[in-house]
Amino acid sequence: MNLSWMSLGHHQLGPIRFLVDHYWELLRQVVHRSRDAKDQFEHNAWHFRLPEKYDRVGERFCREAGIRLDQPLVVLHVRESSYHKLAKQSYRDSAIENYRPAIEHLLDRGFQVVRIGDIKMRKFDIDERKQDRYFELPFMDDYQHELDAFLISRAAFMIGCQSGPCAFARALGVPLLTVNAVLHYTLLPSRQEMASFKRYFQETNGRKQELSLEQALDMRLFHFENSYQFSEAGVALQDASAEEILWSVQDMITWITDPTLPQTALQERFATSVEAAARRLELERDSLDLPIADYLGISLPGYRISPTVAAAREVEAMPPLDARAAGDQSRGAGSRQPAELHVPV
Repeated sequence: MNLSWMSLGHHQLGPIRFLVDHYWELLRQVVHRSRDAKDQFEHNAWHFRLPEKYDRVGERFCREAGIRLDQPLVVLHVRESSYHKLAKQSYRDSAIENYRPAIEHLLDRGFQVVRIGDIKMRKFDIDERKQDRYFELPFMDDYQHELDAFLISRAAFMIGCQSGPCAFARALGVPLLTVNAVLHYTLLPSRQEMASFKRYFQETNGRKQELSLEQALDMRLFHFENSYQFSEAGVALQDASAEEILWSVQDMITWITDPTLPQTALQERFATSVEAAARRLELERDSLDLPIADYLGISLPGYRISPTVAAAREVEAMPPLDARAAGDQSRGAGSRQPAELHVPV
């Protein structure tokens, strides 16, 4: 396991240079170099761009499919189990049904929604009056996977999860909303990334108790790779509710409309906890079970949690007698009714 994640160096053979790197080791370098004040390297200082071929193929497809590139669009990917059927990764799967209110909200506010995935994903029924603005790419004629990257590059933002297609948004510098996110140390944020996490629960002596994100960080659940690790620790994950997904989409629209929006108190508290966890990992590198896992990518700038979801869960976690007063205070930290704003194209 260690060997597969390590760099084997750069080697020259005549005019050919071989770079033998594993991408997780490269992620590790990005984090440590970006956090080093003496190193000029900085994550998100530059991004990739697609070759011109993608524009030609993508623009032609969109004209024929009725996707308007002069109108705002959001690319959606929901990780399901049908594609790979890997039980050990099932903790990252989600149900498309919970996304209905968020999809309807986007369509009602002038966005087109383009869903990517594969032909094994469950089809999502949409009101026929809105079908001209909702597209499920894998089921469309002449679809090819290169279109995923092209449409993400043209999106106002992407709604993703902890799965491969998010890499396009991060590499291209496209704003990203990760719904049903899970903590993982290798995640490097896009230039503007917001997360709405799954809920963490721990069962002890037959009693089930929800863990805060701060507690999950302290327990280093971000080092868990497989479902059996969660089972052995007595930790279960629960999908974000349909209402929470809608709130996080509203929060994301608010943020991309005003990228200078300051963090709320709850967002700052989460960021402080992430930074503390990252510092502990750096100090304890040699004593870790997996020494190369001594970093936490979300400690880099650009990452924040959904303020409305955070505020709602904060209220739920408080004693019942204090809930109403707590709700009044938390709305200052992240409103549960985001303001209506103009949609950027």
